Amino acid sequence: MQHTEEDRLNQISYEKKQIQVETRVLLDAEKTLKMAKNREVSSYYPDLKTAGEYLTYENVLKLEKHSELVQKTNLTLPTMEESMEDGQDKLHKLEKDMKIIQVEKDHLSTMSKQATPLEKLKNSLMN
Repeated sequence: MQHTEEDRLNQISYEKKQIQVETRVLLDAEKTLKMAKNREVSSYYPDLKTAGEYLTYENVLKLEKHSELVQKTNLTLPTMEESMEDGQDKLHKLEKDMKIIQVEKDHLSTMSKQATPLEKLKNSLMN
């Protein structure tokens, strides 16, 4: 019976060591995968190639998500410039319309100021 208990303890010790080895292998594999993802994503951004080792895995995933979003939205410099020009054109049109409205408002104010004395004159002539 002593022999089987010793065998069992040896078996448990062996299995613990195997678990430690497998855990180390899995941790190393995870680290390698994260480093590969880091290199892949930082390659999209030339300025980050030297900073790659300082990027956290979470930030790498955020950058990857951002990169995918940019590709999906087709947001390019010419697209942004065109959008800005369209916005400026609309702004100029609105400014022009506001000037026209202000001129009309001033005109109405002038007419209103002239109408009051004329109304008084009309009333005095009718009495």
